[in-house]
Amino acid sequence: MQYKPAIDGLRALAVISVLLFHANAPFLPGGYIGVDVFFVISGYLITSLICQEYGAGRFTLTGFYARRIRRIFPALVLVLLSTTAVSMIIMLPPDSIRFGSSVIASVLFYSNFYFWAQRGNYLRDGLEFEPLLHTWSLAIEEQFYILFPLFMGLALPRFKRLDLILIAAATASFALSVYLTARHPVAAFYTSPSRAWELLLGGWLAISGLKDRAPCRMIPWLQLAGLVMIGVAAVGFDRLTRFPGFAALVPCVGTALLVAWSDHKSRMTAALSHPVLVWLGLISYPLYLWHWSLLALGRLVLLREPSVLEIAFIYLLSIVLAAATWRYVEKPVRTRKEHGSSAGVFAGAAAVACLTVTIGLAPRAAEALWNRLAPDVARLLAGAKDYAPALGSCHNWDRKQPERLSHCTIGAHDRPEFDFVLWGDSHAGAVAMAIDGAARDLGKKGLQLTSDDCLPFLRTRVILNREATNCEARNAAGFELMRQLGIHRAMLVGAWVQYTGDYNKVLQPSGESATAEDDVAAFRQGFRQTIDILRDAGIDVVVVGPVPEIGWNVPSTLATMAWRKKPFPDGPSLDDFMKSQRKIMPLLKELERDHVNVMYPHERLCAATCLIHLNGEVLYSDSEHLSTRGADLLRPMFISQLAR
Repeated sequence: MQYKPAIDGLRALAVISVLLFHANAPFLPGGYIGVDVFFVISGYLITSLICQEYGAGRFTLTGFYARRIRRIFPALVLVLLSTTAVSMIIMLPPDSIRFGSSVIASVLFYSNFYFWAQRGNYLRDGLEFEPLLHTWSLAIEEQFYILFPLFMGLALPRFKRLDLILIAAATASFALSVYLTARHPVAAFYTSPSRAWELLLGGWLAISGLKDRAPCRMIPWLQLAGLVMIGVAAVGFDRLTRFPGFAALVPCVGTALLVAWSDHKSRMTAALSHPVLVWLGLISYPLYLWHWSLLALGRLVLLREPSVLEIAFIYLLSIVLAAATWRYVEKPVRTRKEHGSSAGVFAGAAAVACLTVTIGLAPRAAEALWNRLAPDVARLLAGAKDYAPALGSCHNWDRKQPERLSHCTIGAHDRPEFDFVLWGDSHAGAVAMAIDGAARDLGKKGLQLTSDDCLPFLRTRVILNREATNCEARNAAGFELMRQLGIHRAMLVGAWVQYTGDYNKVLQPSGESATAEDDVAAFRQGFRQTIDILRDAGIDVVVVGPVPEIGWNVPSTLATMAWRKKPFPDGPSLDDFMKSQRKIMPLLKELERDHVNVMYPHERLCAATCLIHLNGEVLYSDSEHLSTRGADLLRPMFISQLAR
């Protein structure tokens, strides 16, 4: 197949956009679309190669799979083994066990399903400490290429209009992508059936003859349009964009327009064929592999996000390693086809895969020994599981089964009537056990109505990641239940500041539109409106103020510092906490002036700095939720409120 340097130039742009996105470059919030550019290019090149070999009578499935192994396996295994060696040194053993599972998933090409099973969204969730997270895209490609050559081998001799079949298959995959993006966005992102259309688009491009149908004078404009589409996606999309779905059409079609005429003599082709871009394109695969693994390992060493200079050093090291991998690993293996049979390639790959799987399983064998050797570290890590909602089914309650809610009691279960309701989001769930203990001490009975990301506001929509939730209906059902049960006190708990514009949570009072500039006003209106409705119903209101958010995972960080024999870091200062709550505290003081009871957890948790551990026990289960031990520090405050 004729070499087209412009395609390597396009690969360079794709990998640069991914690197900048992973560096959190503010000017390229949609840089993750570089992966989609890779998908389209890959589909185009592989289909072109299959068709060329079939036309020459040289296409065989064994030859195809052997070539894929030579292309993918050497660099991947090198990065896996290198990352594993470093991880075993810097990771806590429990983290090593999880990492070992990801090694196995990566070498066997099911890491997309592995990370999907972790319920982690690559664009939004805290997966930045997973050194092999980026292998999800390799898994999608290889899953596709297990079936695609089989299909091509059967279809090429039987169908004259193979392009129509590819378009039909791509359309079906795209429809699935749109559906899943709306209903199950994490599945849409990670699963190969919802991504296959991107590779099929490249495949269709290779056999459709599109490049011969455009007038010559239009080609430069089509190329420019393609580059603009990729640029618009990279600059205009962000982590909250519904992706892939319809949005993925923009970078994918843009890539197709550039690839289709990548051998046309034009300024665009010349620019993409610049030697620097071509060189970066040639090393783009190992660069993609190295950069994220090193970046994640850097975070694990530093226990924080690297600075700009540190990221620059990591990326410079990634380029050096990528160049060396391409020159001394990839290139020699790919150019020695004549020295080994396909059977030998398969046997070698199987042996290396078995070795890698064995290494991935090794940390599990040492788990019991580690628990005996480092009990203090294990106790600190156990704080991550010390979270009240894990105790029962009342958290994230089902509004369609109100009969079950009447049994979601905290406090004195034997009392015939309810005295109060605990109502709020996951921060309310985190203090449920402390309130349960306080209520038992006082002989009071409460109802627990807590749900993730659902602020206890009535007639207010909660928009999470730009998607509507069912919180408004859930809260309306909870309020109706309060009235039915004759509850006269409501304890409102929430991560209040997360709904005032600096997070991915937006409030919209029913019947009104909310914009970015009125988030605080929408929060205030929803709060006041809820309190008025509760008071009109004869329900006294107690508001629990904000719990200090730490900004990093407390159990993991403290355990790591203990493992490394280093002193524990301090929590945030009281001044920093008050600054972080500058949008909330004035409103709470306003509510107090309006005779609303407000309690302030930070008065128990903070002095000059805010506590994160006490007497060897972790007070947080993650970066923001109190552990049951941390919540128990607030019990005297809850007793004081419930005793009124």
